[in-house]
Amino acid sequence: MKSISSLVLLPNMAQSINITELHLPQLEMLKNQLDQEVEFFSTSIAQLKVVQTKCMSLGSCMMWNMCSSMW
Repeated sequence: MKSISSLVLLPNMAQSINITELHLPQLEMLKNQLDQEVEFFSTSIAQLKVVQTKCMSLGSCMMWNMCSSMW
């Protein structure tokens, strides 16, 4: 049977572990850690999309001002 492994990030290091050897409390801790990381990245993506929209809007305004000042 092929071993199932997962990459668990610890402070300042990464460690590969065989998740089939973990006990339920350890699996719950791993799940909580992964849930927190997914939440962090989801929030980061949402924040980046807001900034991207603001930058695009600002760019449009700047272009409009440049074009209107030429008339």
